[in-house]
Amino acid sequence: MKYKIAVVDLDQTLLYEDKTLSERTVQALSRFAQKGKVVVATGRAYSRSIEYVRKLNAQGLIALNGAVVYDQEQIVAKQEINAEKTKTMIEALLKADQSDVLVIYPDINYGTISDFIASGWCKKLDMNKFNPLEIQKIFWFTPCHEYFDQFNVSQYGCRMIVDKENPDCRIIMNEKVNKLEGLKILCKRWNVSLDEIVAFGDDMNDLELFQECGWSVAVSNALPMIKEAAKEVCASNEEEGVAQWMEAHAE
Repeated sequence: MKYKIAVVDLDQTLLYEDKTLSERTVQALSRFAQKGKVVVATGRAYSRSIEYVRKLNAQGLIALNGAVVYDQEQIVAKQEINAEKTKTMIEALLKADQSDVLVIYPDINYGTISDFIASGWCKKLDMNKFNPLEIQKIFWFTPCHEYFDQFNVSQYGCRMIVDKENPDCRIIMNEKVNKLEGLKILCKRWNVSLDEIVAFGDDMNDLELFQECGWSVAVSNALPMIKEAAKEVCASNEEEGVAQWMEAHAE
């Protein structure tokens, strides 16, 4: 088998629009996992990824776009947002018109969105009791998009990416965090080179993987820039494109 690792994104790549996995996809990746290793690389946290990791028999998980890396469900690396600057940054974000935030910790979320709080998806953020430690990711919401261009997250040691599913949202994380850096950690542990990896994705958080891995495959519903960066384009997530590619090239 040419590739030793298959790195797969979840949303808009493996998953249907209803967030389910097809049996064909499960079987294709499970067969690959018998000879190689499957790594799920996603913007999701562990709690929202682990059911898919287990269904696919994946050995690795790169969660929160690389903020936390797991080998066989054990944390082997994590890169959090700078604790010394986080409170100041969040206070600055909330000064923008119609702004809300959702702050992601390992085991709990805090936010300012009333619907999220009412549903129990997060607890209410109280800046007077704010804990700056172990923050893995911050979602910033505002319909006033000019603030996204004006706000300099680099002064806080962070970078900001677009949330493909919500144009009024940006995702803020440690500036050193991306899926590729997480993958490099697993490669070192498993003694595998990037040339021996095939990566599948659809969004900007997959770009570094596509630039460095031995082979890169974009689903046909991917962003135009991602399809341009890919070495190959397969069918869409709704057409089980990743499963089709695995059946044709990796078995």
